[in-house]
Amino acid sequence: MRVTVQKEGLVKKIQDVMRAVSSKTPLPILTTIKLSADLEGLTLTGSNSTMSIQTVLPQSEQVEIKEVGAIALQAKVFSEIVKNLSEGPIDLIVSNLKAVIRSGKSEFKLNGMNAEEYPRLPEWETDYSFYLPSQLLRTLIRQTVFAVSSSETRPILTGVNWRLQNEELVCSATDSHLLALRKVQVPESSPFNIVIPGKSLQELYALLPDTDEIITMKTNSSQMLFELPHLHFHTRLLEGAYPDITRFITNEYKMKMSLSTQSFSQVMKRSLLLAGNYHVVKFISNANGEVRIISQSPEVGELIEDVETSSITGEETNISFNAKYMADALKAHDGDTITISFTGAMRPIIITSPDDEDILQLILPVRSY
Repeated sequence: MRVTVQKEGLVKKIQDVMRAVSSKTPLPILTTIKLSADLEGLTLTGSNSTMSIQTVLPQSEQVEIKEVGAIALQAKVFSEIVKNLSEGPIDLIVSNLKAVIRSGKSEFKLNGMNAEEYPRLPEWETDYSFYLPSQLLRTLIRQTVFAVSSSETRPILTGVNWRLQNEELVCSATDSHLLALRKVQVPESSPFNIVIPGKSLQELYALLPDTDEIITMKTNSSQMLFELPHLHFHTRLLEGAYPDITRFITNEYKMKMSLSTQSFSQVMKRSLLLAGNYHVVKFISNANGEVRIISQSPEVGELIEDVETSSITGEETNISFNAKYMADALKAHDGDTITISFTGAMRPIIITSPDDEDILQLILPVRSY
């Protein structure tokens, strides 16, 4: 294999595939990046047990393929070498599992591994395909993935449930205490119900352009593929039945209030300063429509803050909740105003937006004494 490639383009592609390379794996081949040169260009692949990222530098003024071939190189070492080379063209010459990397007056020689040992990407005989603008897909991920569980006790909750039915895609995530839901219309689509690992979606989010470029998505019973320009993102799906979260959502409430998203976010940030390790704050509203947040730590001190609302209706309320969950939920809202509904003692707190009926979060209250 003989390739000449400009440093700037190669550095970006290496950064992309490194998102799928694991430093903690019993399989040495998965600590490498696979490089493959053919008449189309230079292809880089990174993979772990959950996801694979494949990206292409097409043959152009930036890439010249002089001889086809393939090799797998230690990802971390190769990445650091390329990053620290001088600007300009890089020559990559491969022979007998040895790679020579030349740039300017520098020459590195690296031992490689047989590219044939690298895991093959899935052959796609897809059951379902659909399309979304990249910017909307980024929004779907941002507004749900924060609620996935970080605990492997229930592996299914470490993913985001995507359920497509009647041309409506419902994305939901929960860790049993916090729930996030986002809906979007997907015309001319077929129904499916899958669970995508939260970590895969977080890495995908970083790769998606913040544009209206259309992203093609393909899925079957065990895998999903996202097709970006010059990049394919594969992820396995989680097995198991996702819990039915709709039973927690209700239009009935004991008290409801509307207020500024930004203002209440700032209140939550201040309350977390004294909320202790469990992040619990107390919420109180009285018959006069006055709302107060109390945050206290026996070792540190106390915060008492009156909260300004634009409207409030319903019963007096005295309830405790996790302020970090509330702060995370508020970050998912792009509108200026939110509506918070309290459905009763030890019953869910529901956060919605008057500007966007397709987004919702739910927080379970905390028993306090």
